[in-house]
Amino acid sequence: DEHLDPVPPGVAGELLIGGAGVARGYHARPALTAERFVPDSSSEQTGARAYRTGDRVRLDREGRLEFLGRLDAQVKIRGFRVELGEIETALRRDRQVRDAAVTVVGDQRLVAFLVLDGPRRPDFVAELGTALREGLPEYMVPRLFTDVEALPLTPNGKLDRRALAAWVLPSHDVEHVAPRDPVEAVIADCGGRCLPSNASASRTTSSASAVIRCTWRRSSRGCARPFAWRCPCAASSKR
Repeated sequence: DEHLDPVPPGVAGELLIGGAGVARGYHARPALTAERFVPDSSSEQTGARAYRTGDRVRLDREGRLEFLGRLDAQVKIRGFRVELGEIETALRRDRQVRDAAVTVVGDQRLVAFLVLDGPRRPDFVAELGTALREGLPEYMVPRLFTDVEALPLTPNGKLDRRALAAWVLPSHDVEHVAPRDPVEAVIADCGGRCLPSNASASRTTSSASAVIRCTWRRSSRGCARPFAWRCPCAASSKR
């Protein structure tokens, strides 16, 4: 755990490696050596060191280690601590996902970049979302899934999260439909005041604050029925 005490099976913790094969440290980097190479409390040898890998793992019932991601890939989403690697591991369990990476964009939205084997199968996103919710809480389910040919890598061959966060999400071309009656005009006006000008409806359904503001504005305009943004046009929201 964070205090370097052993954790019981089934509980996530950091993987430490000890034994004769552990190096002495990083060359000419004493601060990093002191951070990563710590006293090995499980060894009977005086002065034995263990290496802190930074990998988050847990021991299953059969004694196997399950990799859950990197400790340095933790983020906070709406007050919850989220391990991006755990989400990525769950995404890779899908039969069509060859590789996956998750990052946080904008107003704390999780976005998954997927390398797929072939074109998306029918109902891919729905099936993937259902599978994720079986093992992850709702706040850890990405709100957008984007297909990419390959993930950005560092010169060492590891995932480049900085480059990933800098990627521009592809825009979704939506045909503009002007309001056709007073009710649609009110909805369009509310949406324009509450939602970002460059936001697509599919990306803002998880923004509870925007929905609340829009509902309040709509009620104040004389339309009492609450609504949520599910479609990119005022006519669909009216329904």
